[in-house]
Amino acid sequence: MAYGLVKEVDNLRKTTFDTISDGMRPMSMDFILPGSGFVSFKSRHEVTKKVMDMLNDSKVRIIGVYGLGGVGKTTFVKKVARKAINDKLFDMVVFAHVTSTPDIKKIQSELADQLGVRFDKDSEIGRASRLQDIFNNEKKNTLVILDDLWVRLDLNKLGIPVDGANPSSKSVEGIYNFKMSKDEVTNDSKRFKILLTSRDREVLSGKMELKDNSIFSLKGLQDEEAEILFKKVTRVNEKSHDFQQLAITISKKCGGLPITIITVGRTLRTKNYIEWKDALGQLERKNFIGVDESLHFSTKLSFYYLENEDLKSTFLLCAQLGHHPLIMELVKYCIGLGIFKGFLSIRKTREKILTLIKRLKDSSLLVNSYSNDYFNMHDVICDAALSIAYEDQHILTMRNEKLSEWPHSNEFEMYNAISIHNCDTHDELPNFVSCPKLKMFHIDSLDPSFRLPDNFFNTMGILKALILTCVDLSNSLTLISCLTNLRMLCLEQCMLGDISFIGEMKKLRILSLSRSNIQSLPATIGQLCKLQLLDISNCIELREIPPNVLSGLTNLEELYMTNSVKWKSEGNRSGNAILAELRYLHQLKSLDICILDAASLPWNLFLDNLDSYKIVIGNFKTLSVGDFNMSNKDENSRALALQIKERNHIHTHKAIKLLFKKVEKLLLGEVGVQNIF
Repeated sequence: MAYGLVKEVDNLRKTTFDTISDGMRPMSMDFILPGSGFVSFKSRHEVTKKVMDMLNDSKVRIIGVYGLGGVGKTTFVKKVARKAINDKLFDMVVFAHVTSTPDIKKIQSELADQLGVRFDKDSEIGRASRLQDIFNNEKKNTLVILDDLWVRLDLNKLGIPVDGANPSSKSVEGIYNFKMSKDEVTNDSKRFKILLTSRDREVLSGKMELKDNSIFSLKGLQDEEAEILFKKVTRVNEKSHDFQQLAITISKKCGGLPITIITVGRTLRTKNYIEWKDALGQLERKNFIGVDESLHFSTKLSFYYLENEDLKSTFLLCAQLGHHPLIMELVKYCIGLGIFKGFLSIRKTREKILTLIKRLKDSSLLVNSYSNDYFNMHDVICDAALSIAYEDQHILTMRNEKLSEWPHSNEFEMYNAISIHNCDTHDELPNFVSCPKLKMFHIDSLDPSFRLPDNFFNTMGILKALILTCVDLSNSLTLISCLTNLRMLCLEQCMLGDISFIGEMKKLRILSLSRSNIQSLPATIGQLCKLQLLDISNCIELREIPPNVLSGLTNLEELYMTNSVKWKSEGNRSGNAILAELRYLHQLKSLDICILDAASLPWNLFLDNLDSYKIVIGNFKTLSVGDFNMSNKDENSRALALQIKERNHIHTHKAIKLLFKKVEKLLLGEVGVQNIF
């Protein structure tokens, strides 16, 4: 029987399908590691050779590289990794960016994505245990790169096996056992190495306790190398002799830092001779105190030369979103703040943003992330962008800090935007603030009991975007009701009371109540005729959506409902009736929903117009069957998990069968048919 099925699948693969899924695959290393187009510098040959020797030494487990911000550590270690792959030292490379305030779960997710696995457990310890199992059982030679360490990082608790410790066990503070067993030393058939980068040698030697002979310094480029790189980036050889002389002078002013050379070079590539002279004049007038100031200046120079306001606004928003943000997050902010003129659909906004992101990458102001659904920004460029946002646009952004008192509280009146991300709020917000210019207010609290003063929003009449995470609003929701100009309202992981006033916010385009404690969606939400995105996912207490709420959202393009209302047909058919309202959402392009009973799904519900969907039909105990798992709701994919026990019942559901045309990820449980093909 099994042999016959295998043979039938093989025949179908050859005659019917271009590809057939065999589970989640590891991410292509071509996406992670640089290929052609990188300049090789003589001054770095020696350190490259030393690092390669260490990678080939069976007695060494961890290697470190340090150097100034912008000196090219990330590019260097990726290039070394590429060489190690080509030399057959390793079969696989996984890479994660750490930053000054490590987000353990995010790092674990990056590693898992590249290994091609999903987590069954959400806790840090559960994730770490899964990663350790994978690394310990992986038959391929593996190199793990952790980029940009600022503080000590417990690798075992992260899930990277260093001393064989279980991630749930208590580590000895500051101590790793780097000694390898006799079997590990002599067995070269399985090689596992860790490569770290940091700006500070002390982080590697003191906090991570690496041996001196496994730590290497990466220095800036020599003048001749800087000139070669600058000319390559600007394509100056295609220009006149005058440009050649300017290129030599400007490249020397960049301090030997590749990121500065590339950023300034790509900015000037399409500029004329007068603009080159002006840039040189600005560089000569600046008496740079240190490397950071030089890097900030090069970023500002590139920013001011961006062609239009859309690019500039998008760049500053990217910096406010932090490391590796989802492209969809940027889409939501641009719609909420009305960055682009006119009424744009979410699809058109996304297309425009993808074009702008490519343009910013071409200018070296953004870089690739570990997935096409994300993007990233070098930390020194991010710092410079936030400085520009504060000085020129009056935008205050704080991230991962302990707030004993609110900074610059005397300047609130001038701010256009305030973003407080993951900060420990020991002190309450001021009882009264005057913010007549404020267009965006965003606060992620680490304390679920954190509250806002009663009159806090009274002076924020033009506020367009309000994002509150982990805030107790149970007794103070009416303070938001005065914000009638809001286009984006996100009350996520919040304690909520009566939210019926939201129906009066007629300008809302984006509404998210994800992970909040609502039990019933108010009928007034059906009045939001301009709403483009509604997210009520993971509202585990939500039991009811009144009739005619969904059907009233005639401009809705994206609807996220997973792990909220349990659609089923038991008792009455109200669930069926409400799902039937999806027929009236003619603009709907993305749907994220879980339906326990296929009988609740209306037979005449056509879903083939969806561009993206994550749909679960049937009562699965877990979605992590094997390596199958639903993507993040904001990632573009088409995933379907289907379980229909009744024989041939699937043939009565045209809506379900239409989904098979575009599906990319498919999990079949019991489907009640004899031949699944």
